[in-house]
Amino acid sequence: MHPRGTFDWPAWEMIGRVYGYVKACQPWCEDARSAADVGLLRPTDGSGRKGIERGEALEGAVRMLTHLRQQFDVLTPESNLRP
Repeated sequence: MHPRGTFDWPAWEMIGRVYGYVKACQPWCEDARSAADVGLLRPTDGSGRKGIERGEALEGAVRMLTHLRQQFDVLTPESNLRP
C-alpha cells in the first residue's frame, strides 16, 4: 500500500505479473541443481571458524562474483572438489 493508505494499482499489477512469471517457470526449477562455473574457497582461521563477516575479503569476493553474474559455490577445505 501507498504510505497514504491507498492501493497503488500499478504496483499490484507488476507484482501479479512477476508472480505469474515465477509460477510459469516453476516446473523447470523443481529438482534443479547448481551449475557453478567457479569455486570460491572459504578459508578457516585454524580454529574452525568459517563465517563470512562484514568487511572481510571473502565478502568482497562474493560481491564481485555476484556483480559479474558468475555462478559460484562457496567451498571449504573439506568440500568435495570433483563437481
